Amino acid sequence: QIAKSVEAFKLALDINPMYEGIWFTLGVGLMQLERMDEAMVAFSRVLSINDEDGQAWANLAAVHLHQSRVREARTCMVEATKRCRQNWRMWESFQGICIKLRDINGVIQSLRRLVELDQMGRVQRQVLGMVTQAVITDMPELYEGRSGRSCMRQLLDFYKFATDHTASRPDFWSFYAHLQEAAGDDVGALESRLRQCRVLQARLWDEKDPEIFTENLQDFLECLNLIDSTMDDPATKEMAKAHATSFSYMLSEAAKKLKEKLAATVQEPSWKAAVGKLEALAQKAQKRS
Repeated sequence: QIAKSVEAFKLALDINPMYEGIWFTLGVGLMQLERMDEAMVAFSRVLSINDEDGQAWANLAAVHLHQSRVREARTCMVEATKRCRQNWRMWESFQGICIKLRDINGVIQSLRRLVELDQMGRVQRQVLGMVTQAVITDMPELYEGRSGRSCMRQLLDFYKFATDHTASRPDFWSFYAHLQEAAGDDVGALESRLRQCRVLQARLWDEKDPEIFTENLQDFLECLNLIDSTMDDPATKEMAKAHATSFSYMLSEAAKKLKEKLAATVQEPSWKAAVGKLEALAQKAQKRS
């Protein structure tokens, strides 16, 4: 049926070759038939008539991508996102292409736009981790010959914007802290980890799923241990004194609640040992404060 429709569209275009909509529909049909060279011609004709058609630019990018022309696909998606700035799907597609090209700047740009569009669920932890690691380790041979550290300021600005936009994503705070630490901002890193802990603690006690609770508790403990290390580090302990009392209180409350939760369980949970770890951290923090 698609093949017949394609032939019908071609006949219609013989009559009126300036009909933008038919060129577009023809291009879609040719993509479905995987006749990519012809689809490229069809979408190029659409754009020769109306180069403001963002979807045509996106489809042309998809054709290039199908034929492994990733740089050309990126060029087309830049045009598509210019014309469809409110369309999160365009930014998600742009991000995927940038990842293939190791274009960290482009990935960060797409992440920021997804946050601006309130598409927080589309901001993937895996992508955040990949980008943050690339910057911290100063990954070489990125897109256009750049290295990871050249994107440090852009990524710091993104995390500042993202955490201002929503404070409820612990992974934002976690990666932000790692990046601040790499940038030499120990004060900022400590504050971000404290914010991460507060978010994790707030969601911890409401979690009903045992597996998710265990995962969140593990993240919470890891974050607490990092803060505890900062409090003990000779290079940062003086700076960290301002947070010693609030950190001690947070630990005491967490240890108390976890102990109560353990007492209320019927079967011994896998996280039982965490109670002792939390209590030990709480006692240490109390002495410190």
